[in-house]
Amino acid sequence: MTRKQSGQNVDRPRRKIDLVQAYKLRVVNRLSFAEIAKALGVPKSSVHAALQRLHKFIPDPEVVHAYQEVRPTLLTAVEERLIASLTDEDTIQKASLNNRAYAFQQVFNARRLESGQSTSNLSVLSKMLSETVQNLYKKPAEEKKAPNDTTGIA
Repeated sequence: MTRKQSGQNVDRPRRKIDLVQAYKLRVVNRLSFAEIAKALGVPKSSVHAALQRLHKFIPDPEVVHAYQEVRPTLLTAVEERLIASLTDEDTIQKASLNNRAYAFQQVFNARRLESGQSTSNLSVLSKMLSETVQNLYKKPAEEKKAPNDTTGIA
């Protein structure tokens, strides 16, 4: 950036603003734009412009913080309403077979997670692991069936 100072052009390299740091300084530390600019070593106008872009997404940081604090409770309330609707007979009758199957799968997986069980079929992985362990110390020739072996077991 070129700036006139006492009749001379002074070249200063532009410093990129750490937007996360600037946001935290503004919201958490409640610093002014001028204070943030001084802390980051950038012009106040740059801080203002950068934070204005963020402001479009987060107009009220206190509301966002409050939401973060009560999010688990809100999600539990929504979950309760959804479960109640899943057991409503009219809703069940109006739902397509595909929708009912999907709802069943989701409830089934949630129940398994709640009880500490896996939500995916681990039998394929178990079989692969078992075979790998069995063959771990065998030489390549031993893995093939021996010519006199009539048991069929390698």
